[in-house]
Amino acid sequence: MVGYMTGLGVGYVLNRNWTFSTHKAMTKLHNELGLYIGVNVTSLILSLLLLQILVDWVGLPAWFSNIMAIGLSTTTNFIGLKFIVFKHEAPATN
Repeated sequence: MVGYMTGLGVGYVLNRNWTFSTHKAMTKLHNELGLYIGVNVTSLILSLLLLQILVDWVGLPAWFSNIMAIGLSTTTNFIGLKFIVFKHEAPATN
């Protein structure tokens, strides 16, 4: 649990400042952090569900199913972070 929480914290800082280069006001930090955690937990749940389906229902080997689950998790995380958490807002026009 401590490792997962540490990973979430480090991942948030790196994604905010490096991967997606977001420079939003710090006042929106709580909302952004909540969305970040939500996307990561959703991705984790989807990954675990896919892993269970592929191993228990489909009968695929665990190693192969794990690769598929990692692919799903990576994809859903990136899409969620890019388009929900760190989306770039259009500049205001007069």
